[in-house]
Amino acid sequence: MIFKYLKIKYWTTAAIFFLFPMLIQAQDEGTTKGMTEEDFKTIKTLKIKNLEKDTYVKFDEGYVLDRYELKKPYAFNFADGKERKVYLYNVYETEEMNTIGFLAIYSNADDGKTYNICIPGVGADKACWGLFIDELKYRGEEEAGLLPTVAFAFSKELSNLLYAMENGMEAAEVSAEEEYEYCFPETALVTMADGSQKTIDKVNIGEEVLMLDRKLKEVTTTKITGIDIHQRVEIQIGTLYFLPHHLMSSSSVHLSEIFELRATLNHPVITTDGIKPLGKIKSGDEIFYWSQNDQKLMKYQVFHILKNGQKVTKVYNLKTEGGGFIADGVGVKVK
Repeated sequence: MIFKYLKIKYWTTAAIFFLFPMLIQAQDEGTTKGMTEEDFKTIKTLKIKNLEKDTYVKFDEGYVLDRYELKKPYAFNFADGKERKVYLYNVYETEEMNTIGFLAIYSNADDGKTYNICIPGVGADKACWGLFIDELKYRGEEEAGLLPTVAFAFSKELSNLLYAMENGMEAAEVSAEEEYEYCFPETALVTMADGSQKTIDKVNIGEEVLMLDRKLKEVTTTKITGIDIHQRVEIQIGTLYFLPHHLMSSSSVHLSEIFELRATLNHPVITTDGIKPLGKIKSGDEIFYWSQNDQKLMKYQVFHILKNGQKVTKVYNLKTEGGGFIADGVGVKVK
């Protein structure tokens, strides 16, 4: 058993890395080829000049690194103030362009160091797995933060793969919906239990807010149990534009009659057809809107969605006992 000499703290990490390439290559319609010990030793020395821009790189040594699903890197900010990133790449041999494994490139912005973690694919030589385990152990001891960040990245991708396989989807479809955060910009207005509103950055744990009970189609109160805050260099915010039904056919609409909901494109919104990510809502869909003026729940119709507008650096999300709350007047779920 290849893990028998592995210390217990590395078991979970190694198991995740072992399963990920197996599932990826099980979905891959192309040909796979086993990684050799020589391949492993060479791949872990490959260097990409610009990790942010270089998504496809061919090396004279006979390998191609292709950014997995063209994804942005996973970014982490620990309490020590150091930013760490993990970039994921498919590894191909150039002779017949067969997949032979995967590469996780870990970077530490504080000292500029990068570490290659090579993950053998299906049919790899047994020696590769022994080298892989050694690499996990020694690199993990050498660089604080490497193991948890790389393990998180692969755990997330493994979760996406399993979900895709269970639901007859492609991994990329899940990835498109499953980004790092489900959140709102700090300007989002949360409706409190007394009907007043606060921006989401001003609410507190323990306060009561309004939420939409989707089954009963009525508004109830719930308590805030947690507040998530995420900060990145750049976070894309989508905007949903909607109107009361009677204005959809009007020849002229005043700006004050147009309503907006701003959130990450993957945040779940309650519509009359069920719960949908904001980015999947289309013109003509109906959403539930809590009118501050009338103090009642109404159905409004979406007429436009802007997917690439506002960009922010900090976003917020709430955890509530009831699993939802009202943001910018719209019933949303807690992911």
